[in-house]
Amino acid sequence: MILTCEHRAARAPEPITLELVSTPEGHQAHLEVRSARTPDPSASLSERALLVVQGAAKPISRKALRETLRVNNQRLGEALQMLKQQGAVVQTDSGWMAVRATPPGHQQADPSNQPLIDSQAPGQCNLPI
Repeated sequence: MILTCEHRAARAPEPITLELVSTPEGHQAHLEVRSARTPDPSASLSERALLVVQGAAKPISRKALRETLRVNNQRLGEALQMLKQQGAVVQTDSGWMAVRATPPGHQQADPSNQPLIDSQAPGQCNLPI
């Protein structure tokens, strides 16, 4: 269930997703807020767009991004192009996807590092001390 509000003199707040839940026995039914994390309105449009794209389970269309972020199509296009140039997102036939970063806890390979196995001395391993 989605709750939306309107206001004559001010911008409407973001819609709120609600779910009717109850105990396993079916008693004490009540509403719980289930809204997804919304981007910080003080963040740049690029940051907000990236957050939405990263939170999408599948590629998200430009139209859906525009509706979610409530922004001008031209400004959104500029932000998406900037993110694309930075390598943060890619455009597919079905929409925009975030480029997955190195998983947390893993270090990205640094080509300047010495190899762990010494090619001159087979069987020798160069581990940092």
